[in-house]
Amino acid sequence: MKPTIIILGLLLPLLIAAYPPTAQEADQLYRLNRYREAISLYQKSLPKAKDSVDKAQIYYNIGECYRKLNDPVRAASAFELAQRRGMKNEQLFIRLGDAHLQIGDYGEALMWYQAARKYAVNTVAVDSSIAKCQRAMNWQQMNSRWKAVNVKYINSKDDDYSPTWSTKKITGITFTSKRGASKKGNIDRNTGRPFSDQYSATVNSSGKWTAPAKEQGGVNLPKANDGSAHYNIQRNRMYFTRCESNRRKIEKCKIYYSDKHVNSWSDPIMIDFQLPAEILDSFNFRHPTISANEDVMVFSSDMKGTSGGVYSDLWISYRDAKTKTWSTPIRLPDHINTARREGFPYLHPDGTLYFASDGHVGIGGLDVFMAPKINGQWSWGEPVNMQSPINSNADDFGLILDTKKQLGYVSSNRKGGKGGDDIWQVYYVPCKAMVKGCVTDSITGGGIANAKIQLTDRNGKILTALTNASGNFNLEMEEGMSYQMHLFTEQARGANGESYFAPERSLIRMIAPSDECVDIDVMCKLKVIPPTEIKFPAVFFPLNSAELTKASKDSLDYLYRLLTANPNLVIELAAHTDSRAADVYNLELSNRRAKACVDYLVKERGIDSARLVAKGYGEARPLKWNNEQILTEKYIASCPKSEQELLHAMNRRTVFRVIRTNYGVKAGSEPTQPVKVAKSVYDESGLQIPADSED
Repeated sequence: MKPTIIILGLLLPLLIAAYPPTAQEADQLYRLNRYREAISLYQKSLPKAKDSVDKAQIYYNIGECYRKLNDPVRAASAFELAQRRGMKNEQLFIRLGDAHLQIGDYGEALMWYQAARKYAVNTVAVDSSIAKCQRAMNWQQMNSRWKAVNVKYINSKDDDYSPTWSTKKITGITFTSKRGASKKGNIDRNTGRPFSDQYSATVNSSGKWTAPAKEQGGVNLPKANDGSAHYNIQRNRMYFTRCESNRRKIEKCKIYYSDKHVNSWSDPIMIDFQLPAEILDSFNFRHPTISANEDVMVFSSDMKGTSGGVYSDLWISYRDAKTKTWSTPIRLPDHINTARREGFPYLHPDGTLYFASDGHVGIGGLDVFMAPKINGQWSWGEPVNMQSPINSNADDFGLILDTKKQLGYVSSNRKGGKGGDDIWQVYYVPCKAMVKGCVTDSITGGGIANAKIQLTDRNGKILTALTNASGNFNLEMEEGMSYQMHLFTEQARGANGESYFAPERSLIRMIAPSDECVDIDVMCKLKVIPPTEIKFPAVFFPLNSAELTKASKDSLDYLYRLLTANPNLVIELAAHTDSRAADVYNLELSNRRAKACVDYLVKERGIDSARLVAKGYGEARPLKWNNEQILTEKYIASCPKSEQELLHAMNRRTVFRVIRTNYGVKAGSEPTQPVKVAKSVYDESGLQIPADSED
């Protein structure tokens, strides 16, 4: 509970003439925020109520008191008693819906909101509540990488809330607590419970919390509610909220600062924001949070200019480095503030603003929202709900996070707590999504061992894995990171020692999911390096010339891409001629043509010359056609003249074959199985290498 920091909602309904005098006294206590005392008088006035209308009004008022005390169960019970005695109006039904929403009974809450809609003149507010209820049901079912655990070692049976980092290494927190024995004179008349003080606890070297200890000195006043603190980066100055108590009037909350001297705090100094006393005494100033360089403060206030008049908004003030004073506050824009409550702001070291609100779309009472800092200025973008489990159907507020935004603490009165408001630790569980797959032979389907899978993220970080004997692999991806995937086959071997071509380009681009850890499956089929000469797009030469044409260079670029994707290959690039010129001339021409191809790949495309062997065969090795007929000069002469030119052209070919697969492989790192190297078989049964691997 946090009655000292919740702004009054709507005033009680107008009283009727027969309203019992005792209930009228209770009304006065209500207006002084003395809700516990008001409840007692309301209950005493019930027997004096003359009819159901009076009783309905009194039960409604009791419900309002419990609502202010943040007790939704008793509030719902009282509101339902008012409804049973005949009260029917939009406000009552909204109150019932809000109470059941906070309890977590979404079906009941939705029923009451829909009942309120029938009485609403303007349905905007109730429609928003209906949407909130429906959204709560959906969000509760969503998976989240965040986890929330009650910090039972520091929580008490009373309210514990508003944590702030108390140590530079963020191993300790200072928090607000109402713990302690209820002594006479130390009871807040508003709540009937002890005043709040500031306590600190630290995680020791064994990973256990020390017992919470009350802060010493001027930051805790016996008859005041002190809390909602924030330290400067040196941890030697504390900014905090103080709400003093006065029996005769409602004292407004103010923001103070105190400096640390050894183990105690100095008498606090109130920050007046250069405002006149009548303003400071008429409105609440609470929940200060300070920027890392201590020149900006964001806080909560119900000062004039707030959206809802009686509700609180977030304000910003700037510190003058010379005068050490804080500027007149400026209300944050309407995309941050709403017509309801905004409070408990927290400025993360990176400038992100976290705050609690029940005016933005949420799932319960107060929800925590995040607004990113924009344009390098002290302005923020659209707020985003932090969702479950940071938020719940109850009140959630006062979130703090470490510099990496992976660990923090939040205040909540959700189920599973130790008292009223409790401190919960929230931590982020990184996604452990995997990219899994199998690399297989495109013909046999057998697994390929020792294929190298490489993931390169957008920052250049590389992750690698080798396939096992079955061709399987898996790699863990970093959450939210995009990757490009490559496959390398320098050491890849089939069951019988086959070598394989690598895909020409990256296999797949992917993004590791951030909300749901979903594994990504990749299947890749590779083409075996055959023991034959391999055709590639035709390389044409002018008659009796070894000069490359543009079309010929385009064909050789295919070979360039293949060699780039397979940096372990050494190839022989062979040129052949037909048999219609002298043997010596044909041999010399084929050598020049083969050399021209190699020179282009080396000089213009940058392939290492050690990976290329130019070889001209002249007319010595005619093509074996259809694995049967060798296209010798004699055979071609026996064919119809209409076919002879085509058969001669088939003999004029430029092909390649793989002669080594271990270029650049370090000694001792090669597979133990023997590598099959291409043989000198000169037919056209070689495989056409695809531009990409098959999926």
